[in-house]
Amino acid sequence: MLQPEAKRAERVLLETRIADGLPAEVLTTDERRAIPELIAEELIDGRAAIRGRIVPTLRGRLLADTVVHRLLG
Repeated sequence: MLQPEAKRAERVLLETRIADGLPAEVLTTDERRAIPELIAEELIDGRAAIRGRIVPTLRGRLLADTVVHRLLG
């Protein structure tokens, strides 16, 4: 059975790869600091981020491992 932090990391890993994305509240305050840079690099959708969702762009889906690594530090 996965520990709570491992479950959360797994959720980030999975939900950043789907069209609906990940609710931003799943991320810690420190992890959310990566969002502006990911938007600037066109890896996540800025409009969705304003609405509180981490939704990968096409480029972000292609570089999903990078997005997850940057979010989880």
